[in-house]
Amino acid sequence: MASQDQSAKGYVLFSASVSIPAWTQRQATFDIVVGTSSSNVTHAFNKLTDIVGQDCPSQVVSLDWELGYVNVNLKDLGARRMIGINGVWPPEAIYANIGDTLSINLRNNLNVPTALHFYGLHQTGAPQLDGFPMVNQCPIPANSNYTYTVFLNQTGTFFVEGSYAGQAVDGLRVPLIVRSTSDPKWDSHVVTLAEWYDDEYSTIFGTFSSTVNPLGILPKPEAILVNEQVNSTIHFNSGETYMLRILSFASQLSMFIAIDSHNMTIVEVDGFAVERYDVTALKIAPGQRFGVLVRGMHDQNTTLVNYKMHITQQIGNADSDGTEAPVGALGTFLTLSYGPNNPYGNAVDTTERSDSSIIYDDSKLRNLVSRTNTEVLVPTRRIILDAQVRMMADGSARGTFNNTAYIQPKVPSLITALTIGDSLKGNPIVYGADTNPIVIDDGVTEIVILNQDIINAHSFHLHGHSFQIMDIDNLPFDPSKNFDTVDNNPNDAKYRKDDDDDANSGNAGTALGHPMRDTVQIPPSSFAVLRFRNDNAGVWLLHSTNSFLRDFGLAATFIVNPNEIPSTGDLMSAAFNQTCAAAGVPTRGNAAGNLGTDLTGYIYSPGLPPTGTTAAFWGTVFGCAACVLVMVISVYLFHIPDDAWVDRFFEKKND
Repeated sequence: MASQDQSAKGYVLFSASVSIPAWTQRQATFDIVVGTSSSNVTHAFNKLTDIVGQDCPSQVVSLDWELGYVNVNLKDLGARRMIGINGVWPPEAIYANIGDTLSINLRNNLNVPTALHFYGLHQTGAPQLDGFPMVNQCPIPANSNYTYTVFLNQTGTFFVEGSYAGQAVDGLRVPLIVRSTSDPKWDSHVVTLAEWYDDEYSTIFGTFSSTVNPLGILPKPEAILVNEQVNSTIHFNSGETYMLRILSFASQLSMFIAIDSHNMTIVEVDGFAVERYDVTALKIAPGQRFGVLVRGMHDQNTTLVNYKMHITQQIGNADSDGTEAPVGALGTFLTLSYGPNNPYGNAVDTTERSDSSIIYDDSKLRNLVSRTNTEVLVPTRRIILDAQVRMMADGSARGTFNNTAYIQPKVPSLITALTIGDSLKGNPIVYGADTNPIVIDDGVTEIVILNQDIINAHSFHLHGHSFQIMDIDNLPFDPSKNFDTVDNNPNDAKYRKDDDDDANSGNAGTALGHPMRDTVQIPPSSFAVLRFRNDNAGVWLLHSTNSFLRDFGLAATFIVNPNEIPSTGDLMSAAFNQTCAAAGVPTRGNAAGNLGTDLTGYIYSPGLPPTGTTAAFWGTVFGCAACVLVMVISVYLFHIPDDAWVDRFFEKKND
């Protein structure tokens, strides 16, 4: 175990004597001297434990967070305020071990409410800690305190994000690394991806959600950030293998990643271990996480130069080798540094490595038997969700599932499940029609998400669970198709439970070829078939990982095993209720704050345009249809982002 002592000179001496597997070939005692600031001490301890991977007993990782605004001025981008922690932005990553308890004592010094979501953690048995306002908890008011105490029973790469009103976009986002003491340990680097907007989320969202944007054209970021910088650097040593934990904080952009002259080997996706899969280009959607191994160059000549990790915006459904941004797309790079003064090496020519030039594809991933339940889930219920961006009766464009845009209820849906009474908690009516409520009991749920967007891929995240990806294919969806068997034509579906390797090894019927994830990207005009076991009672959101569409309708509420949700006393603590009281949110009742099925006062979404709409409205619709045609032509002919054509149009108008 590690210990720390205060020296007379004002420094902290870390001394660690640990039990280390022989294969690591590392010494068992470390002395590290760091400054006395709490951030330096925490950073040193985290790095120490990440390197040696010792078998530490479970402990409480306690953090005191004061949220406040920090003025940030990034090179080449200018200044704006971001949400910092303890006066610092960006905040440092959190490191913990499996079995630890993470306790965050939060002080909200912002002038608006807040809440924290632990992205990717299932919060098994504790849905009140999922941290989504008006779903699992009440928002934490300004000048208030709240403590999240989270048991860490999953390993992998996750993150903590501000879940209130796009606060993650404004900088409240922190990597969370949960390590398994039994796994091999590599030296590791965290690589985060995000967008930079000159304006704050509230301003951007106000424009996006207004009736002056009837097409739902998404805002255009000014830049892509890597490790919260325009460009960043990580250090490599000759011949060493590094674990890169890559996670996307992005609010809307999917990105390609490629490293000059280096391959990447995927070993983890969304917290699940997978068989090693070599790629030269990786595609990552908002909210997704990857663990990849990258071996440092070992030849002396090749370590006299540094190399770039290229990060480029995905356009539509086009694949890329990742080394060059398409016309109109954003891009940046991270430096793999073998020496501080080295020049950059030449960009790799992937045509010379055709045997290994593989662009990442979920269907190629195979679960590790030792870490993943290999049973193919057999569904007891199928739910089809038609995902679209629709023009509504009020002239706004909202994300919808089955033509319904999500609207927050007046009472958090979890509180409704806990207080409405046993006879009604399984009735979707009490949760409000426009929360898109779906009540499911024991068994296995199959979700089919139809992405009707003909231009853009869309990604979706499920809270409280991970799912098996059964298939991703082009529309239309055939409901009679059997996803449990290998078709006569095995190319009919890339995702299938059997393949030749499984059959030859006697493992036929396993789910090795169905990767487990909690966030899935669906290409344009395509569908995804996802299955999860209904084994985590609670109220959980399924939503678009596009922050703007999520906050403007593209979400659904899953009420899982309502009769098995822990009791009110277990979930609604005194602090929980006090926060609701301070926020002015009722702590009992249905979505409208009433008893029973009386939804008087419930706020509904505007709904779709009614039949018999006036000629003036239809004139607007047809005018917008012409705009859509222009947009489609612009995207496909000029390969520019679906929102960039607006900028080009007004530039021409102003000439």
